[in-house]
Amino acid sequence: MRTQIAPFRDPGLWSVLQNGLAVLNGEEMEAARRAIILDCLTSMFSDADRGASTVSGQNMLAVSGDADAIERYSLFLEYLADPIGAELPARLSEAHSSLKELQAGGQVAPDRVGRIREVLEAMLAEFRKAAQTEPLVPIKDFSY
Repeated sequence: MRTQIAPFRDPGLWSVLQNGLAVLNGEEMEAARRAIILDCLTSMFSDADRGASTVSGQNMLAVSGDADAIERYSLFLEYLADPIGAELPARLSEAHSSLKELQAGGQVAPDRVGRIREVLEAMLAEFRKAAQTEPLVPIKDFSY
């Protein structure tokens, strides 16, 4: 049985977001590691962009066939609906195209890189907030 972990508790997701910021900030790292991080980010934003398009099109046949993309979009929507708002689908699409360019070795305008950075930073900030405000699990009473 697969247990569901809250996204803000997922160390893999935290790692992708934090390492993504490191890549976007131009921090030194091995080329292979940079490629893996860009691949993960591109895949994540590709799924979210596709999910946003599917949901906005309200096509039920597409919805049933692309559950992973919709799940990825719902993750972004859940945590970024307040900080980014109605422009979230456009930001996801822009981030996806910019990351594909970076992945291919192209140059991306600094303002576009900055907007990707804002999305990643907003997601991490919302994760921190969720982790701090989540109620603690109650302690179970044991009777001997």
